[in-house]
Amino acid sequence: MAVAHERFRRMQPDRLAALFGDGPRVLLDLKGELDCDACVSAGYRYWRL
Repeated sequence: MAVAHERFRRMQPDRLAALFGDGPRVLLDLKGELDCDACVSAGYRYWRL
């Protein structure tokens, strides 16, 4: 996520999954807006600046 749009900040990790295709889900949270632990628990490869 490179922009902190309210729409994406409010999304829970399970809702974000609908934006991904098959394969590993890699999430780059450049703004540091998402809950790291929740994303990792939901199976994302999570990285933030």
